[in-house]
Amino acid sequence: GPILATDNGNPSYYNGYWMSLDSNVLDCSFGDGGWHGGGERRSGRVYSEFIQNEWYHITCVVNGANDFMFYLDGVEQTTNYDDAGTGGAVNFTSDPMKLGHHNADSPGTSARYDQCFTGDLDNVTIWHRALDATEILALQDGGLPDDLTALVALWDFDNTTDGIILDGSGLGHNGLL
Repeated sequence: GPILATDNGNPSYYNGYWMSLDSNVLDCSFGDGGWHGGGERRSGRVYSEFIQNEWYHITCVVNGANDFMFYLDGVEQTTNYDDAGTGGAVNFTSDPMKLGHHNADSPGTSARYDQCFTGDLDNVTIWHRALDATEILALQDGGLPDDLTALVALWDFDNTTDGIILDGSGLGHNGLL
């Protein structure tokens, strides 16, 4: 299911970023705002056996259309670009990012459905720059890299008030639970 999504779920269009995890596939994608069909999105995937009720530290670094890097528990994984699409630059909408939830449409129909992540999320961070392997290991060990200037948001799920999760970056990207 979805880990995060900035895609607005606009019927038959790919927008923003989305990341999902299923039993053996970790996927990160972005859309350029075009119509469904593969050419309007870019995707990278990692195939691995994910064991239910196990915690994993997952990192995806997107450097460009053909340059996704995945780290699983601090170890870089081989990225698969089969069925990756050929989309260009990412297209953002004004819709908020969603953790563990993605509204989507069923291609070729007017059907809409909600996708929800089955499991727990913790210590989610968003950055404006690519982190290197040392910084990713620091995150995995519960710390933060020394350079926080590119930190956009940090949700550790420890700071919640009245159904609001507080953004630990200090930038005010609080969320609703």
